[in-house]
Amino acid sequence: MKNLFNSILLSLIFCTCIFVKPANTQNVINISNNESSSENPDIEVLQQNIYVVWEDNTTGTFLIYFSEFDENWSTPAPVSTAVSGENPRIAIDTDNITVVWQAADGIYYSQYNNDIWSEASFIPGSTGGTFPDISVKDNKLYVVWNKENEIYFCKYDTDWTEPVKISDSSYDAANQKIVTEDDKIYIIWEETGSYDPLVCEIYYAQFDGVWSAPVNISNFENSDSGRPSIGVQNNINHVVWDDDVYSTAAEIYYSSYDDDIWTEPLNISNSDGGSLSPSLFVKNNIIHVVWYEYISDDFEIMYSNNINNSWSEPVNISNTPDWSWFPQITADEDSVYIVWTENSLTNT
Repeated sequence: MKNLFNSILLSLIFCTCIFVKPANTQNVINISNNESSSENPDIEVLQQNIYVVWEDNTTGTFLIYFSEFDENWSTPAPVSTAVSGENPRIAIDTDNITVVWQAADGIYYSQYNNDIWSEASFIPGSTGGTFPDISVKDNKLYVVWNKENEIYFCKYDTDWTEPVKISDSSYDAANQKIVTEDDKIYIIWEETGSYDPLVCEIYYAQFDGVWSAPVNISNFENSDSGRPSIGVQNNINHVVWDDDVYSTAAEIYYSSYDDDIWTEPLNISNSDGGSLSPSLFVKNNIIHVVWYEYISDDFEIMYSNNINNSWSEPVNISNTPDWSWFPQITADEDSVYIVWTENSLTNT
């Protein structure tokens, strides 16, 4: 596997993905495959077609790039050449693929239908917004972003709603994520409670007719809890985040919410060097989680799943001589799909 991977390292920083297939077979593909900087990927899958977006400065300006797999990977191309951007996120339903991203003046989105991207459109009220995330359901768009250290939300049905502030932080709120199921909306984020010492917690809110008050679900004493990810199935919420509890190396923690009770956070990485930036996806009652971990002067992508309330031993799925980080994950009925940024210092 390592020799196959090394043979396709062509760029200094590139976006690549690994497919975790049945019978333990794996295919590693360099998607961006250029000599520029390609970063911050996101991934979705529908009916075994795979869709990936990332930020890329091939043209000398960061644009949002897109590639899809249907028997073969398409040539990477910009979602929009008119609006530059970074930090893209992708969501998919049966009719459209939608991408949101951060531009200089706020949050933009574009939709892909019949192999054509719509003109990039500005989300009203998102001026100054950064780091968006998106969920879609029945052609409705649900978007969150950060602005002036608070979390904002709006929805598109036939028109965009007025943005609503979800957080009420003392210092700053960031790294927000959103998922939807049925008519319910779930948002997770990190929030700073103190800078001396640095204390961050993971907060959660849901919409079921009205927005609930934010709830602290990490609630560790004097720890830095951050970069959460959330998934939902059958009205059960699953959340992971990284946390340096009591000033130890960061670990990946998991908690779930059912019947109005959050479970006690559980360390699922148990690493020696530190684990960061997890991504979670739930499919067919299996919880899939990836993160990047410091191993022997290197960062590698680690994977674990939960089947029948039992977490598997984490597995190194990148296993390259270069830094692998910031993974994202999705799944369909048969396979798990993971995309990450690979920082290569060689072209061999």
